This record gives sequence, structure tokens and C-alpha cells, in this order.
Amino acid sequence: MATQENDSTDIEVVLKDLKKIMNSDCSVLKTLLLILSVFFHVEVVVTASDVPNVTIPNAEYSIWSGSAMTLECIIDSIPNHTDVYWQKESHGTVMNITSSSTNVYGATVTKPSLTITHVTTDDEGQYICLAVNIVGTGKSNPTSVKVLGKMFYIFYSDEAY
Repeated sequence: MATQENDSTDIEVVLKDLKKIMNSDCSVLKTLLLILSVFFHVEVVVTASDVPNVTIPNAEYSIWSGSAMTLECIIDSIPNHTDVYWQKESHGTVMNITSSSTNVYGATVTKPSLTITHVTTDDEGQYICLAVNIVGTGKSNPTSVKVLGKMFYIFYSDEAY
């Protein structure tokens, strides 16, 4: 029996959410691709979708009351993240912090780090950064913020009056 070869001998295998489909075991995938490669030219395009990987590099911050402070947030996300927000836990209460919250800058898709412009003792607590994509929400490990007492300025002049 003769087979007719056509131009569509290439098979494109697109693997979405590879980690979930293969349960983190790529040996089954490799075996399948090896078998297919015997009969066809196989082109593999891997799109590993997952919740965003969110990192805060510093485990703790100490800052003087009245100062400005930036909590750094690094996000690695495929597919791209579409939202960023922070949560602060203090005395058993969790509060969401977004770009529209007062006294803060950042917490956006393009600038996920959180800057508090005028730190007070109310800002003390545990903070996490969260990023959202179509797969779900990724969150960082917590970072601790300790607010030190108010900074005082003392001016001294040795001029006699």
C-alpha cells in the first residue's frame, strides 16, 4: 500500500501548563516525543503556564518613623501578570494595599514594589506581595517591617546671644 506524503508532515506540539499536565514528570513527555520523532519531524513549543513567582528579596526592614520606605517585589510570570497588590498583617488583621491606597506608590503591574512615603508605627507588620495572572495568584514569602521611634533633629549653635 502506497502512502501519499504531503506538506503537513510537521507536527507542532504545544504543551500548556506543562507542570500540571505531566505532574512535574517529564520522562513520559520525553518518551512520547522520542516515539513521534521516529515517524515525524516534531517541533515542540513549550509554554509553561503557572501562577506568578513572586519574591521579596529582604526578609525584614527597619525604618525610622517619618521616613520613606520601599519594599522591593520581583515578579516572574508566564503568562504575564495583570494585577499586583500587597497585603499587610498586623495584630491578626489583614489589610489589602493597592496603588490607590493613600500614602503609597507602586503596587502596579509595571512597578510592583511598594513605597510608603511617610512611615508611621501603624505601618509595622508583615507584608506580602501578590501578583495575578490568568492561571491564578502567586504570593511572596512575608517580609517584616519594624518601625523605629521618631527621628529627632537637634540643632546646636555655639553663638552667644
